[in-house]
Amino acid sequence: MTTISTESDFLRALTEHPEWKAAVRAQILGEELLLLPVRFNAFVEEQKEFNTRQEQFNGEQREFNTRQEQFNGEQREFNRRILDDVGILKGDLVGRAAWDRHQDILDQLGFTLVRMLTRNDLNNLANRSGTTGIAGADLRSFFRADLIMEVTGDDGSPQYVAMEASYTADARDTDRVMRNCQFMQRFTGRPAQPVISSLRNDHHVQSLVNDGTVHWFQLTERDLHTD
Repeated sequence: MTTISTESDFLRALTEHPEWKAAVRAQILGEELLLLPVRFNAFVEEQKEFNTRQEQFNGEQREFNTRQEQFNGEQREFNRRILDDVGILKGDLVGRAAWDRHQDILDQLGFTLVRMLTRNDLNNLANRSGTTGIAGADLRSFFRADLIMEVTGDDGSPQYVAMEASYTADARDTDRVMRNCQFMQRFTGRPAQPVISSLRNDHHVQSLVNDGTVHWFQLTERDLHTD
């Protein structure tokens, strides 16, 4: 029989009798604290499982974000192509409308048509006069002018009308048409009048129209409709 007289005897007895130790622990700590290690271990396992699922979700989210970004890029490219195509279509319609109304343009300016110059005509004029000092890009752009006409004024004086057409005219249009006029004056020695044909103008173009630097022939939506 184990005799317990001192604290040392008690501690030694607990060491010799593990079941006593467990009983004392249960008595002192209570069931909730005794179960705490077990519950903590279970929590750790659940946390590991949650972390695994979270990492899997994050990986799927990153993959989704990558696919979404790729889709967004493709959508932006598609939208850009649509806008470019619409711009080209508008440009073609406006150019055709301005060409169809060339007589109205000349009537507005008080000119009589002699002939419309082709790209081959412009090329021949440039070659005969010489193109020294003219950038190749500017010359190629000149050859693609929307419309250049040889005309006569009320007094019979020969000159030219250079026209650029645009749905909404901006600085690029006025820069081109004034440059084309300068080239025609250089190649022929005759005056050339710049004309913008458009449905509307930006502020820059309108200021040039207002001060008489360029002429404006205003087109309408009806001009763009095909019969």
